[in-house]
Formats: sequence, structure tokens, C-alpha cells
Amino acid sequence: MNTLNRFRSFLLMCLTVALVLSAGCGVIRADDGPNQKTKAVPTSAKAMLPALTDAETNAALKFATDNHPELGSLLEQLRRTSPPGFAQGIREVHLSILKLERVREKQPQRYEAELHNWKLDSEIRLLTARWVISQDSALEVQIRDMLRRRQQARLDRLVAERDKLSERLRLLDQQIGMGQAELEEDLEAEWDRLAKRAAVSATSHKRPPRKNE
Repeated sequence: MNTLNRFRSFLLMCLTVALVLSAGCGVIRADDGPNQKTKAVPTSAKAMLPALTDAETNAALKFATDNHPELGSLLEQLRRTSPPGFAQGIREVHLSILKLERVREKQPQRYEAELHNWKLDSEIRLLTARWVISQDSALEVQIRDMLRRRQQARLDRLVAERDKLSERLRLLDQQIGMGQAELEEDLEAEWDRLAKRAAVSATSHKRPPRKNE
């Protein structure tokens, strides 16, 4: 096998391993909490999905190149050397785009964090694929560092979410306290309004006395 063929095989192997890893990774849904994950779509089900349009393919390739250049370069290589591998890889990116767009639509404040999380996941998967093939200890150190960064990013998101909930609870407690203090006053005012309406209604329904009575 010549050098070019070995390089092509290496690229395909990297993407194959990365795709296998991605199938086991949950993706946060837009309508779920930070601990909820989607179920991986079986490979057989993915094979039955319609082929991507040229526009979808180009958009996915641009997204990969913009947000993970190494993945974009790998996909470009596979586009020329392994159409099946390219089709599988580009579909994974397309599905990630759809999930991120749902996040942007339903919870736009989380979009940037989820995009950052996708970048980390993508880099970790490709590095792990390279490590599986090479068993390079330097790669292991790099992957562990990225896993630590991903975990820290997740903790930061949870802390930010907790702080928002705490502030919301503080405001609710404040409103409840104000409501308790004004309860009796509001009750008196409401009773006065009801009593006046009842009196007016009773007066308007009284029959006028007959002349012979």
C-alpha cells in the first residue's frame, strides 16, 4: 500500500471511530434540562433517511470547517476518497446543526454554550479516534485535558442555571411577602366593592309600590 492509500485509510478509520463514538454521546435537547440526553439513532435507521440535498451538504461542510477545521479537512478528504464515509460523516454534522438550531429557537441564551460543547465533543472524538489507532500517550494527555475542560464547562452551566433559579426564587419570595402584608387591606377593599355592587343591584330590583296599596 502506497503512502497516499495509507493516508486515506487512516482518514477513513479516524472518521469511522469518531462516528462510533458520536453514536454513544447524548446531545442536550432544547426543551430538556442539563442532565437530559437524547437516545442515539440506530445506524440502520440512519441508513433509511433521505439523502441530504446539495445545499444541506454544503452547509454542513461549512459548519464543520468553521467550527472544527480538522473535521472539515477530514470530510473534504473523504468527499474525494470515500463517498460512503463522507455521506455518513456529513449527515452526523447535519443532525448536530438541526439540534443546535432547535436550541437557538427555544432557548437562544443557551446556543453559544451548546455550540462550544459541540466543538469540544467533536475535537475529543477525533483525537480519541487518532489515539485508538496510534496509542500515543501525548494524545491521551490532550484528551484528558479536554475532558476536564468539558466537565468544567458543564459545571459552569449548572452553576449559572442555579444562580438564575435562585434569583427567581428570591423575587417570588419578595412578592409573596408583599402579598401577605397587603392581604388584609386588599380583602377589605374587595369586600367594600362587593358590598356596594350588591346594594346597587338590590336597589335596582326593588318593585315600585302600587298606588292602591
